[in-house]
Amino acid sequence: MSRVRKVDRHILDDSSYLDIDDQEELLRQFSKGNQGFYKMYSRVLMIFEVVQVIVVMVLNKVSPIPMMSAVLASIILSLVELTEFEYRWAVRGTNVVVVLLLLYHVDWEHLVYVLPAINLGCNYYLTRSHRYLARDIGGLDGLKYKFKSV
Repeated sequence: MSRVRKVDRHILDDSSYLDIDDQEELLRQFSKGNQGFYKMYSRVLMIFEVVQVIVVMVLNKVSPIPMMSAVLASIILSLVELTEFEYRWAVRGTNVVVVLLLLYHVDWEHLVYVLPAINLGCNYYLTRSHRYLARDIGGLDGLKYKFKSV
């Protein structure tokens, strides 16, 4: 049984049919919920990354961290990557290069170099899950059946 049918059966608790208007309304609610969750989690990640910048700068004042500019640049690139604009792929590519550079120098004394990799992974997961959920909602749109209630 396909995943879409499982979702459909989960929604229809008493196996009653939805008319075409109810189906469209349900799909609009799914799409609106997907957009809302994406915006909410984007804001949470942005706050998390701003807090990281502050913590990394305080740690640098306490004990200087080599390659601090690369760590801060990667965190800032992660913040920029969460915004929607045309050249986001270029920012992501630059961030991947900086993260690989930092991961090459990771040791027990400089675990702060792992933070940009975590940011990159979280940003990638958020955008990818949002895109796949939107695609699945579009797939549900193709499965609408013609039924009018009297």
